[in-house]
Amino acid sequence: MSKPRVLCVDDEPLVLASMGRHLARHFELERSEDPSEALALVQARTEPYAVVVSDFNMPGMNGIEFLTAVRRASPDTARVMLTGQGDLAVAMQAVNEGNVFRFLAKPCPPEDLIETVAAAARQHQLVIAERELLQRTLSGSIKMLTDVLSLTSPVAFGRASRVYRTVKQIAGRVFGPESAWEGLVAAMLCQVGCVAVPTDILERAYRRQPLAPHEHETYESHPSVARDLLSSIPRLERVAEAIAYQSQHYDGTGFPGDGRAGEAIPLAARVLHVALAYDDLLTDGEAPTTALRKLRLEAGKFDTGIVVSLSAVTGDRAAYIERTVTVAGLRPDMILAEDIESPDGLLLVVKGQETSPAMQARLVKLVASRHVPDAFRVLVIPEAPVG
Repeated sequence: MSKPRVLCVDDEPLVLASMGRHLARHFELERSEDPSEALALVQARTEPYAVVVSDFNMPGMNGIEFLTAVRRASPDTARVMLTGQGDLAVAMQAVNEGNVFRFLAKPCPPEDLIETVAAAARQHQLVIAERELLQRTLSGSIKMLTDVLSLTSPVAFGRASRVYRTVKQIAGRVFGPESAWEGLVAAMLCQVGCVAVPTDILERAYRRQPLAPHEHETYESHPSVARDLLSSIPRLERVAEAIAYQSQHYDGTGFPGDGRAGEAIPLAARVLHVALAYDDLLTDGEAPTTALRKLRLEAGKFDTGIVVSLSAVTGDRAAYIERTVTVAGLRPDMILAEDIESPDGLLLVVKGQETSPAMQARLVKLVASRHVPDAFRVLVIPEAPVG
């Protein structure tokens, strides 16, 4: 097992050499006398340092400023402040601004330095392990929810797939790098609350057929159901809130209709609202340009900036042409151009979904059992090979 990587920063060469003698036996050590140079080392690493040890009094950038910058550049790195300043105020500032793991006063006994750096390295390993566990748990939870949706409600899953594709197209234009994943996950899960909606209501809502008032109320409740399902999953709290507000108009009306309006509505919710309305219009048979024009005419309902972003990417859909292929001819990134139903009218796969190995395997079984014919209308990019 490799030694933890540690960076020591001190403008006094003798102090730096002393730290090196004591720490090099236990850690993979790098040293720097210049905080600006050290910060560049931190920023250049693809794998973060486990620990950074910094002096306080240094020219150009003091230790608090340096460790605060390290925290921004490498938040998982544990930070240790080593200084001759026997000042409680300095220690408090180091902890509050640099989120320092430990604060040591010079002169520091070698055994205390080694023990502190070792504890900081263990803290770094714990943070990394916890994050990896959370990410695996989160990814597994999302996959489980989408799998359940695809099995229990092809209608809802198909719509979520189309909405996800729309949101993915505009994500780079409307989200920052840190929030894009929330918008994309919200799109993937925006219909998960439909598991609580009866199938006949869902299918009529999908087909844009009239619903009785109580049926409409049942259908409109699915964002709240999704919020309740997702809010207890770590890191999905903001996703749950966005989904809860996906039917809220920009002017504060709509569902849940609590008056929250404009930019007070979560950004991911505003994006979902536009993508869902756009999908409704396309389902009604509108051309993309006509659908966008109708969205622009209802400025009170939608965030116009998001509509503009969607307008800028709709040319991608125009690049597709319709073809008929057999199940053996399906390829990734094709888009199903028709609903696939059983002989008795049961909706099996919804149009608008991108083909995938899982979908193709399902269709192979359906074709083999003669539940569906072996010919499907799909949208393909003209240059893409088809069978």
